[in-house]
Amino acid sequence: MRAFGAMEKATRARQCPRCLNIYAQKIGCNYVRCPNLRCNTWFCWECGKKDVDWTHFMGDCKPSFDDVLKGLYVVKFVLFIGGFTTLFITPSVFLGLFVFAPLSITLGTPPYALHRIMKKWDRRESDQQEVDVARKALFGAIYIVLFIALLPLGAALAVVAMLPITLFWFIYLALLWIKLIPIFGQVTLLSV
Repeated sequence: MRAFGAMEKATRARQCPRCLNIYAQKIGCNYVRCPNLRCNTWFCWECGKKDVDWTHFMGDCKPSFDDVLKGLYVVKFVLFIGGFTTLFITPSVFLGLFVFAPLSITLGTPPYALHRIMKKWDRRESDQQEVDVARKALFGAIYIVLFIALLPLGAALAVVAMLPITLFWFIYLALLWIKLIPIFGQVTLLSV
């Protein structure tokens, strides 16, 4: 009987893929973070891959209900704040949606694309230990030229992103007007 209990405990304890600390699984969580404060690596509990994002769970590994709830904290915040608080943060939401989001898409697309290219380049060049200064300078020049060349792509993606951004803005305004109605203004959790 003891062996079965030890085996069950052994399957619920895993190592962090980066720092190799052992800790127990929190029941219901498959997207976990290493409790070591110096490491803080996010990884999948099922397969053990480190630095995964939510797209990882579209394959064989599935997130649990608690993982999905952790990702919905912004939705919970918007639903459970009062109407006047929602009214006061409206200018910030407008600036975030119509200024910072397109600007970050425009300026963020080239570094993201170049990061993907760099990862493929590193995989191909991983066997070569020494990289000379001339090669680094050439790669830096290519990086700057490609960054400038990819800016129009980022601007085009920002223009395309304006449609869902506008949709989110109208949903936010509808939620704001509903919350300003006194009957619906305060949504409270029912205590069980």
